[in-house]
Amino acid sequence: MIVLVLTVGCYNISFDNDTPKIEDSAMRVFVTGPGIERYAKKNIKSTLTDLQTSISAINIQFSIAGVLINLQNGRIMGVDLNDINIFLQNNSAVINLKHVVLDMIFELKLEQKAFPYLYDSGSLSLTIRDLGVQTYLSIVFGDNCKNTYSLQTRNMVIVIDDFQIQFQCNNMVLLNSISLFITSYLKDLLNGELGQQFGSGLTESLLQLLNDFVYLAKSDYTSPITTDQRYFNGMQITENVIQVNSTGQRCIHNAANQRCYGYLNQTVTSTRTFFTNHDVQYQIEKLAFNSGFKLYLNQQRSFGGIQIVNITLTQFHNMGAELEVVVMFNGRSETLKFLEPVTFSLVRVNDQGTDFGRFVIRLTNLISVTSLKNEQIADLSSYFEKTFGEYDIVYANALGVSVEKAEVIYLDDNWIHIGSYIE
Repeated sequence: MIVLVLTVGCYNISFDNDTPKIEDSAMRVFVTGPGIERYAKKNIKSTLTDLQTSISAINIQFSIAGVLINLQNGRIMGVDLNDINIFLQNNSAVINLKHVVLDMIFELKLEQKAFPYLYDSGSLSLTIRDLGVQTYLSIVFGDNCKNTYSLQTRNMVIVIDDFQIQFQCNNMVLLNSISLFITSYLKDLLNGELGQQFGSGLTESLLQLLNDFVYLAKSDYTSPITTDQRYFNGMQITENVIQVNSTGQRCIHNAANQRCYGYLNQTVTSTRTFFTNHDVQYQIEKLAFNSGFKLYLNQQRSFGGIQIVNITLTQFHNMGAELEVVVMFNGRSETLKFLEPVTFSLVRVNDQGTDFGRFVIRLTNLISVTSLKNEQIADLSSYFEKTFGEYDIVYANALGVSVEKAEVIYLDDNWIHIGSYIE
């Protein structure tokens, strides 16, 4: 039995709410089995570090017909997941990879141990055209922190039905005399220990996609403003989806003392169970948005003689989110009401092409009567657009999630559901 353990450590900074409970979850994310399959196909190449490390460490040495053959310093040239199936069960899953194509190249050295003592070197290209891997996945939680969990695989089965080997040496005479023997020997290795190494490395790369998360999600890593994305209830696998919960609240990360400041201590309401067929589904309670507004107003927000005193998302309607914005001008206050759509977008957070999801509300559609002039309302919208962006709810990771196919459903007065597909 092969057991692979990937352990995710508990967060190493403190929060104003250090021990959130499931009742504090203002953000829930669901990924379906087909969604995970599409995500893996799209992003597996970005997580092949472990597989590359294991292949680089392989040193195959054997003798045939008096010739010592050495293969070392393997490199991955390409990998394609043509067929991946993930079957979800309660806190476990079956991962089935079929028709995987894996291209590698090794340094090849040949040394004849008897007269005429020929020596040659070159390369060996190995293309596995039909690698199959099946394994069972389960989640094991840490004793003290559900955010500390392990993804474990067991009963791994490796099948290699088709592969091709190409040799390139300086002097092909020595190689031609033993190439058939080398091919036969490697065939036995591929269906044995070497195949197990490839299968384990590939599965480990796949599991790293499931384990890869950031519990301080930012749209701009030069800013201290972050979204609390701690998976305090761990990763939950049901028969339909993988689910994670977080508070979704914004806080200010102080790197010097490793603390994130800011917490809106209000009750998160319950809502009905609701799923769609989308690959990825986000459910957000209004508290998550209001925490961003609260943090935003920790600083004085003034422009053109107008001060923003308070912003509150009061409820969701079928047409959008209703916001009350209290402003001060000319020595008096006025409450403005806006009805705004919640939009989903992507933000590129690094040079490696990593995208985070972003949930945006702006102040563009005034629905109440006001004594402010049209120019002042336009200035308010422009000022908020320029200054609020870093306080948006941000969710990592959103590689491949379609913005164009995102669908927004307002579940009730307090909850919103955004679903999309991975492309």
